[in-house]
Formats: sequence, structure tokens, C-alpha cells
Amino acid sequence: MNNVEHLWSLLCVSTSIDNQSNNISLYNIVEEVSVKKAKYIDSKEILLPVNLNFVSLWKKLDDSVQENFEQKIILESPSGEELGGSTHSFSFKENLKRMRVIVKIDGLKLVGGGEYLFKIGLRGEGEKDFKEFAIVPLGIKFE
Repeated sequence: MNNVEHLWSLLCVSTSIDNQSNNISLYNIVEEVSVKKAKYIDSKEILLPVNLNFVSLWKKLDDSVQENFEQKIILESPSGEELGGSTHSFSFKENLKRMRVIVKIDGLKLVGGGEYLFKIGLRGEGEKDFKEFAIVPLGIKFE
């Protein structure tokens, strides 16, 4: 895992990639969400119907080899409880220095207000454990 570096991750409402330049535009970066009404899954958990993009940029330090990775994103409650997560595979082709990974989020499971954490881990092909690279906070405020 010494051949990859996490450059940044963030939450936004939408993205657009220019076909000619391959530049990405990030729209409405999200740091906090205010909730007026919520649908309760049970007496503790709330399902927030929200569409977000979780965008990460990775850098390969040695671009002479192809490598395959799995990125794992875990949502953690303000009390530290793991609320869910997802894993996404991507391949760094030979001679490719940077890789964007865009994950669509269709809803969030919440347990109340406070600061939630998205924890980003990565593991290489054949590795058993994920290495945590970054944490992206998201504030949830109930009105």
C-alpha cells in the first residue's frame, strides 16, 4: 500500500467531467445538512432521502505498474456506531498517476443530530485489511 496516496475526499450534490480536458467540476459541496422532516426506520434510526456524491482523488506514486484497489467508505454516527458502508473497486492502469472515485449516495441512515464521519479505507489486491486514509465529517442538524 506504499504506492498510493490519498489526496482528498469530499461530499457534493453533483459532479461534471469535461470530455475534452477531463477536469471535474464539483457542485454544492456539502459540510452540513439541515433536516426538517425525516422518515423513521424504527424508534432509533432515521432514513434521510438525500442524493450526494462522495468524491475521492487518489495518486499512484509509481505509475509504471497497473494496480487494483478497493475503496471502503464507512458512515459512523456521532457516538462512534457504524451505520453502514460500501466498497468500490477501481484499477490504476499503467502510466496513470491520478484516479477519481465517485460514489453515489441515495440516502443516509441517521440516529439524530451531530457530527457524522465518513471513514475512507483502501486495500490493494490480495490484501486482507483496509488501511484508513481519511475522514470526512458531515454535520446533521434537526430543525
